Amino acid sequence: MEQYDALRLQQAFPALAFRIYPTVDSTSSEVRRQYNAGDQGPALYIAECQTAGRGRHGRSFYSPADTGIYMSLMYPVQTSYENARRATAKTAAAVCGAIRDFTALPAGIKWVNDVYLYGRKIVGILVESMADGPYVQALIIGIGINVTTSDFPEELKEKAGSLGKELDRTGLVIAVLQKLLPELAHLEDLSYLDLYRSASVVLGKKIVYENNAGEPVTAIAAAIDDDGALVVEKADGTRETLHSGEVSIRTPEGW
Repeated sequence: MEQYDALRLQQAFPALAFRIYPTVDSTSSEVRRQYNAGDQGPALYIAECQTAGRGRHGRSFYSPADTGIYMSLMYPVQTSYENARRATAKTAAAVCGAIRDFTALPAGIKWVNDVYLYGRKIVGILVESMADGPYVQALIIGIGINVTTSDFPEELKEKAGSLGKELDRTGLVIAVLQKLLPELAHLEDLSYLDLYRSASVVLGKKIVYENNAGEPVTAIAAAIDDDGALVVEKADGTRETLHSGEVSIRTPEGW
């Protein structure tokens, strides 16, 4: 698999700094360190391998050398928490759309921010906010894409997948950024929801989630509202709105 073409990336996005590492613990952790040291972007950090890739809810993201795209975007903003929350779903829509356009593969979105292909997770996304007072000052957007990864740890073998073919990694990174950067520049714009809803792999399906007491609840994923929240309809006909970061969902059979 080819290495990343830094010159090509810089020519495509002259306003971004690009920092490419052979190995790093986590691109998002490195972004945070550099941000705290005074480098506040915008910049994209890419690694060929992560030794401690991070996912949502404290999970790890498996990141073996040369089989995936592991990158984190440091993006300065001055926006409300409400607007910043949209970055998670916007990133999922941008990555899913880029994969579809670049590979012609039928990628889909599992609410809230995982990208799936043929029933397996191929992309993990972690969005973190750097805040000061009432405003978010910067977003750290971590994206991991399994390109040819096949030798997964035992606990991931039934869940994880990959794009399954060699490709131009630099080209796919460019495709993702072409879709993502305009969305981040206009966080208040809701037009991304058309793709986000149409690409959903959960809408209309039976799902299981945990309520506030930690009990499993079976419901139908009925809608995604304008805030990107998932509206579910329970067996008694009542509806509940699930917000990102509060729950995890699965089908009754698992994912």
